[in-house]
Amino acid sequence: MIRNWKSQKLQEYRQSIHGQRQGKDFLKRPSVKRAGELLNLSRNQLRIMSALLTGHCHLKGHLLKIGMVDSPGCDRCHQALETASHILCDCEALVVLRFMHLTYHFLQQDDSANMSVSKTLHFVQSAELLNA
Repeated sequence: MIRNWKSQKLQEYRQSIHGQRQGKDFLKRPSVKRAGELLNLSRNQLRIMSALLTGHCHLKGHLLKIGMVDSPGCDRCHQALETASHILCDCEALVVLRFMHLTYHFLQQDDSANMSVSKTLHFVQSAELLNA
């Protein structure tokens, strides 16, 4: 897949893959730094990060898609769908924790592509997300 990113224009390649919206948003381009951080994680930590980055995690937005819950609303802020993107970027109930661990009150998708893996894991653990 990395060869494809290098051999084609990145935007063309991303558009040629259908679906995988959240993964495309969080993983903008190949990153040697992020790959190194991910490879140094334990198996459980890597599972958590993979779930967050792809959106295939035990949050209500994904659970609704697979028929496990009836209501996808965020239990913390009650204002949006409970997705990994919402939790990591803009849940108002997690502003203080997000700032403490990620140094942002709110994140944009572009900021999330550069987040430190270890800081993200600490945020997830302190927010008690995904059985971290």
